[in-house]
Amino acid sequence: MHSMANCLVQARAAADLAVSGYSCGSLAAALRKIMVGMTFHSPDGTHKSERNQDAFVGDTTGGINDTKGIEPSTPAELAQRLHKVAQQWEKLLFASGGRLELKKCFYYIICWKWTNGIASMMTNAELATNIALTCGNDATTTPIEHKKVTEAHKTLGTRMCPTSDMIAEANYLKKKAATIAGRIEVYQGPKWKAKLLYSSRYLPSTKYSLPITTLSRKQVDQIQARATKAILSSLGINRMFPRAVAFGPPQYGGLGLQHLLTKQGTSQVALIIGHLREPFSDNGKISLNNLDYAEITAGVLAPILETPKTKYAHLTGPWLDSHRVFLAECDAKIIITNAWRPMLLQHNDQLYGCNPYQGCLNR
Repeated sequence: MHSMANCLVQARAAADLAVSGYSCGSLAAALRKIMVGMTFHSPDGTHKSERNQDAFVGDTTGGINDTKGIEPSTPAELAQRLHKVAQQWEKLLFASGGRLELKKCFYYIICWKWTNGIASMMTNAELATNIALTCGNDATTTPIEHKKVTEAHKTLGTRMCPTSDMIAEANYLKKKAATIAGRIEVYQGPKWKAKLLYSSRYLPSTKYSLPITTLSRKQVDQIQARATKAILSSLGINRMFPRAVAFGPPQYGGLGLQHLLTKQGTSQVALIIGHLREPFSDNGKISLNNLDYAEITAGVLAPILETPKTKYAHLTGPWLDSHRVFLAECDAKIIITNAWRPMLLQHNDQLYGCNPYQGCLNR
């Protein structure tokens, strides 16, 4: 496991040049010449991706990670490197006519600790780090908020945190769905208009973030329960109508309502396949790297998305679990032709007690 730190900075432009795509690209290129914050590579080093930040309009998320040294970096060392990349970005932005809103900036630090063989993220108290930045020509430093790894933040519409906890996003979607459901409940008019409200307002607003969420079945049921009852009632159908028929496809006699868990699964699969079909892009390389390291963690010699029904004791993580659970329920699999496979280096080498798809039985 690698330690890393991320800092989200919000910029305010004093001129259009400061936030234009061309200018941001030039500033990012200039920062890259000064330093490279994050490096991601595959187990054998064939896939490598380097980046300092991701940006969208006025929001930029920069970061650093620790993948090179034999000895892991301390939290203080991670904070020092993160301070450097954040301050360098502030200087470049100020030189272009913009500035950072330091009061809106914050940072996370992910540093691992091991307790009885189980890894967990350190708390802020254990990390004991502080970052303060200057702005423009003012030498006064402003402390930057250090968020807890369990504290979710809205990033481009999705509330996520380093621990991958979906509670904040689930609560927000539940509230949003309830608001729209309330409008459907009081609607009095043609049935087709009620269904139009369902398809044009409810579905787009609830499924927007699903490609990157890992909501559980229980969370999804809580989100869509009221809206499902509301649309059924507006269509003149009993609110307790069998859900299997309500969400079933019209060609088989169903109503064709969209189940958010199904939409989450298909969106996840579409997103990861889209990345994997561009193996030379940064997103493609990082996706392959994640799957390759997961294969090592599981202790198998075959891509784990080809056997989603097989359970691996050492493989944990909601992102991968969500993909594999959906594929297993659909009796489907994803075959990755360019996936990495561990190679035996010497003649007559073998992995004792190992099945390529079921992992090592004796370690």
